[in-house]
Amino acid sequence: MRFEDLNPHNLPITYEIEANMRILLAKTRLLLETIPEEILHSNTFSVTSGLRSQAQQQKLIDNGRTKAKMSMHLFGAAVDLYDPRGDLDNWCFDKIGRAHV
Repeated sequence: MRFEDLNPHNLPITYEIEANMRILLAKTRLLLETIPEEILHSNTFSVTSGLRSQAQQQKLIDNGRTKAKMSMHLFGAAVDLYDPRGDLDNWCFDKIGRAHV
């Protein structure tokens, strides 16, 4: 995963958002390095949502896809990963718990 993957729409960023994105990138890389090889190599994980504009967030709200008006995505502090089979979700739930994922 690269820094650019967290900002696929090339939105303008502040120093604070850049710092948040660098921390998020490090944590996401650590997560991907921690998951078992059989999960990592049998799936294709990619970023489906990283940094969002307020307009993008509002569109998700309007379409009923979220209720969060102040999503961490707006601050470069959240990422959604494509997990087609749910293996990463299940592994995280088993290791961390549903309340933290």
